[in-house]
Amino acid sequence: MKIKIDNWRDRHGNDLDKAKKLLADKSVTNKQIVDVTGISKLSISNYRTGKTDIEKAKWSIVNKLAQMYDILEFTPTYGPNGENIIKFSKVLSEFFEENKEAYKDDPRFLEMIVILESIVTSDPYTTTELMQPFFEKG
Repeated sequence: MKIKIDNWRDRHGNDLDKAKKLLADKSVTNKQIVDVTGISKLSISNYRTGKTDIEKAKWSIVNKLAQMYDILEFTPTYGPNGENIIKFSKVLSEFFEENKEAYKDDPRFLEMIVILESIVTSDPYTTTELMQPFFEKG
């Protein structure tokens, strides 16, 4: 039996996929991409028009574009200047500390809580999903 573990890095594709999505997004201007990534305006224009194939770009270029894609994905939930993620990090930290204390005498549950804490705090997509009920307007 083969088990597939869903990895947050795969949910929106690899860095090349993200770079392509960013370049295809008409709501993001060349100037915005240049300002955030530092990639030249000519290069961005060439990638967007297909004069230069993004699949043949240096990894550092693709990675910068992918990072910008991630920033744009997370910003609405994280809030201006990341204020929501800071607040939610404290909530998560308290949650895990309380549960580690509650289960300190049960090594199996304690280990499970520590593993869950590691997974949740290292996975920005999971953290974003968990945050939404705390900061949704409605």
